[in-house]
Amino acid sequence: MRENKIIFVAPAVFAGREQTKQYPGINTHKPGLGWLRHSPTLASLVERIPTARQSLKRAAYPSTVSTSTICVDDTVILAEPEEQLQAILDRIVDKCKEYGKEINAKKTKTIHIGRETKALKITVGNAVLEQVSKYPYHGHMITEDVATLKEVQIRIEKTRQKCWENKELLRGNIGLNTKKINLTSYVFSVFNYGCEAWTYAKTVQKKTPTFERWCYRTFLKVPWTEKKNNKEIIQMADVGGRLLQQLM
Repeated sequence: MRENKIIFVAPAVFAGREQTKQYPGINTHKPGLGWLRHSPTLASLVERIPTARQSLKRAAYPSTVSTSTICVDDTVILAEPEEQLQAILDRIVDKCKEYGKEINAKKTKTIHIGRETKALKITVGNAVLEQVSKYPYHGHMITEDVATLKEVQIRIEKTRQKCWENKELLRGNIGLNTKKINLTSYVFSVFNYGCEAWTYAKTVQKKTPTFERWCYRTFLKVPWTEKKNNKEIIQMADVGGRLLQQLM
């Protein structure tokens, strides 16, 4: 059976500076935009989204090339054979030269993803790109073996810390539904960050419900001396498997 081998390349192109347009403020008291009251610019963009979608359906806009961009980060190139990746990079380098830009070889990394480790020799000009075994990307650690368990363990510890930071919101004298909303907003959102890149092995599927039940025990203030089992905790919280369902 043929094995898929993917090559990952990250941050790359930079040069001049791009000016951003300032959108005028709007009435942030409009229904649905109250949460944007602190940022009229952001509110303006949100309000324009439906109009922009309709415009895109009716008309096609010509592509433009910016010659004043200072930095284009978080660029990823995926390719199966090594030769294809090299060919893509060569084309990018040539296009960059046309507009007076260049690829920063020191910041650009390569990683081989597959069952077997393979040495890569990808070049940008005369510089050979550094090959790494792991790379942080948007809050998630990409590894050669695409292992998720360690990343989930790190995420759980970060979420536990966030849980204790918000213990007054979770353990205070407030209603159960409000506690669950706070848990989802302030705690589970930390755990879910970057989960789109996870692979859900059996070990991950076991750890997630265990951590979820720990969160419920925390805001229900159930001491271990009461010896409540998992089913009783789920019944008390009036939930079940919510976190894993969100991830899957």
